[in-house]
Amino acid sequence: MPNPHNGETSVFRIAGLNDQDVWQIGDCEVAARRGKPLLGRADIRALNVVSKDLQIVPNEPPPQHANIVGWPDEKSKQLQIAVELAAEAQFHPKP
Repeated sequence: MPNPHNGETSVFRIAGLNDQDVWQIGDCEVAARRGKPLLGRADIRALNVVSKDLQIVPNEPPPQHANIVGWPDEKSKQLQIAVELAAEAQFHPKP
């Protein structure tokens, strides 16, 4: 879902990274900044995102960071897209 304050969804672009590097981003850039443990990650292809008429816009630093933008204003449409994206994503629990 988009952040209600700015309408963006924070993501990290992981193409070309090995699994260890992806988990390091999660630990260092997400969990540490939030002060919460990392429980897992959901990987989704950029193609799935752009097929929903959303865009992925690089937003560094930190490296690899981007935002999903272009969400519709209506909450029900946002939820519908988020559910579709979740169904297309692959969940990986933290090892």
